[in-house]
Amino acid sequence: MSKPKVEGYVPEEGIPEKKDPNSTEDYNILIQERAKLIESGNKSIEQFDKGILTISTGVLALSITFIKELVPTPNPDTTVFLITSWLFWGASLLITLTSFLTSHKAFSIATKNLFKKDSINDNKFRGITIGLNISSIVTITLGFLFWAVFIYKNLV
Repeated sequence: MSKPKVEGYVPEEGIPEKKDPNSTEDYNILIQERAKLIESGNKSIEQFDKGILTISTGVLALSITFIKELVPTPNPDTTVFLITSWLFWGASLLITLTSFLTSHKAFSIATKNLFKKDSINDNKFRGITIGLNISSIVTITLGFLFWAVFIYKNLV
């Protein structure tokens, strides 16, 4: 999708002022484009959050089923790996749920400051949400690593 070429528009500076007060066509194009980008960003992060929640809850349930069916009496030395994986997956769930709240706050601030220059830099909740999303990826990955060690040590 090609972006409209509008004279005087610099993306880093946000919405430009209209050159001709009687012409709103360029300005409206930019507003529509910005709305599409915001909608796409919202859908993307919503899918990310749903994915993390689904994976975290799924692996918790799968790990319980795995233990009941394949390793009913795990090696006592390996339970620390199992418990650690559960803790990481639980942390991933909590982090993702927290990111829902910070994301909502970030969008509220962004909407309020929509036409203020440099307003994106004033939104600390945007940065917090990004940090939480990265943390959820890290914790779910660590959960998988500890789970893999638990499986390996009990099946080999």
